[in-house]
Amino acid sequence: MRKAHRPMGRFFCLLMVVAAAGTMPLAVTMHASGPAMTQVVDTVYRADGTAAVGTVLVSWPGFTTADGATVAAGSLSVHLGSGGAFAASLAPNTGAQPAGMYYRVVYQLTGQEPSTEYWVVPATGSTSIGAVR
Repeated sequence: MRKAHRPMGRFFCLLMVVAAAGTMPLAVTMHASGPAMTQVVDTVYRADGTAAVGTVLVSWPGFTTADGATVAAGSLSVHLGSGGAFAASLAPNTGAQPAGMYYRVVYQLTGQEPSTEYWVVPATGSTSIGAVR
């Protein structure tokens, strides 16, 4: 005995595939965009004027940028490059929520005790360490 075809079942499946395909580009677009980032670029020197050698640890709590982007809590380890070169891409926390949110920065330089400072990063294309301290 032959079973009857169910055209409504196939039609429903087709509708589900079309609906999923229609929303996929939107979902990809939403995940592809993120907060505007600021490049913090500078050279780190020791007090005697020589280029620093070591690592800079940057950490932050979760926050919402001034333009409404959500940033999860996290950390970043930046090894100083040749001649003490530092470069990191950070989400701006100027005007962020909760208020008073800072990046915690720990310098772990060769031959020195670790030192800590706190940064406020503006919403600009690029800035220096001196400008965010």
